[in-house]
Amino acid sequence: MTFVSPAIQSTLGLLPTEVRGNVLWELVHPNDVVSVHGAFQEALSQGGRRELEFEMLDVNGRWHRLDATLTLLEGAERPAIGLVGTDVTDRRHLEARVRDLEDQLRQAQKMEVVGRLASGIAHDFGNLLTIIIGASGRMLDELPAESPLRTQGDAIQVTAERAAALVRRLLAFGRQSADTPVVLDLNIVVAEVGQLLRPMVGEHIDVQVLNTDSVWPIKADRTQIEQVLFNLAANARDAMPSGGRLTIETRNVAAGMHGGLAIGPSVSISVSDTGVGMDSTTLAQAFEPFFTTKAIGEGTGLGLANVYNIVRDAGGWTKLTSTVGRGTTVSFGLPRVYEATVTDRHKPSPSVGGSETVLLVEDEDGVRELVRDILSLAGYHVLEAPMPSDADRISREFDGDIPLLVTDVVMPEMSGLELSARLREQRPDMQVMYMSGFPEPTGGAAGGVAAPGAHFVAKPFDRQTLLRAVRGALDAPPVP
Repeated sequence: MTFVSPAIQSTLGLLPTEVRGNVLWELVHPNDVVSVHGAFQEALSQGGRRELEFEMLDVNGRWHRLDATLTLLEGAERPAIGLVGTDVTDRRHLEARVRDLEDQLRQAQKMEVVGRLASGIAHDFGNLLTIIIGASGRMLDELPAESPLRTQGDAIQVTAERAAALVRRLLAFGRQSADTPVVLDLNIVVAEVGQLLRPMVGEHIDVQVLNTDSVWPIKADRTQIEQVLFNLAANARDAMPSGGRLTIETRNVAAGMHGGLAIGPSVSISVSDTGVGMDSTTLAQAFEPFFTTKAIGEGTGLGLANVYNIVRDAGGWTKLTSTVGRGTTVSFGLPRVYEATVTDRHKPSPSVGGSETVLLVEDEDGVRELVRDILSLAGYHVLEAPMPSDADRISREFDGDIPLLVTDVVMPEMSGLELSARLREQRPDMQVMYMSGFPEPTGGAAGGVAAPGAHFVAKPFDRQTLLRAVRGALDAPPVP
């Protein structure tokens, strides 16, 4: 280098006098030496200009990216190259960040579309399962205890309930809003998720669930805890392509120092696999967003980052241990709470019937006929309407009291929410109970905000769930 402009000091922190007389390659990044040398050779042999980018070292040992132009200088005593470079390090970092944000946006948009599709499928599937669960339940109620058909009926019920659990997972996946945190028994959550994991991870992986007999209650969003377990199970499956063992274990953790963490009384869940494991470098980056060891297109690098964020937002802690060739264990803990009531979907109150008049509105024939039969056999007087216009006509023509409207949410002509608002103009004291395959009767496809005093039952439901919901709606305080 025979001439260096003073600008090199502001870019690389070097004085021109420190650089003149040295060889350019001493400052060029080793990965760029070949391409820069080739550009010099072309400029010397062919003339003209060459544009390129490469990195140069500053006085503090940091690399700066230069957007440069090489030009063969005419009229020089001996062949000479002029190099003019602009430091674009910050610009390239900003461009890379923008690309990352664009990728995140595309991923979010894709997941939104997939979520809507999943919700739509789950909604339609929920209608079918409502009929299957209801019809098989009624069949079992009427079969003698010694009937050989009870075995088949029980099989239908068990299989349909497993399918209903899958529907709940699809709905949770497509949901945009989080559930309200409730008091949970993690043994119940883990046991249910464990049943769903077996078909997901494949028959080549043995799934074991080891639960402490009595774990402390915790308070969290059930859907998000399930999402954490599914994310961890998916990672474990990918780490065991040839098979292995996936173990999920719950236990109580006393306050104190655990693995360098100071934690309070917690309930922990550990998800362990016998897969390929991670080295120390990978382990240090595992929770970073968009970091993944999978091939392009096979992973987003968001799984463990989501796990970390969900647990952190719930006030919990996360720990990751791994050994190459011996597997990985991800443990997370959630603070113990001292509230007595645990939300347990397996301990419902007994259902009862009644004699009141119920206006039933459902455009799906099979679901409407099933609900009609269940309510009628329980003693209710059912007014049946396949469409909202039929319900409006029945309400105007019926002289007696109609204390309860039971309506689907998404229907032709108008939504159940719009129908309930119209009918309550005629009958202000009418209670309302919505049925829907979507998570709640508000917003989006549901068509608005639920009326005050409204009640809700999610499809698919069984006979007992429906009767409890109807009785609860009828016994609720008067609509304001």
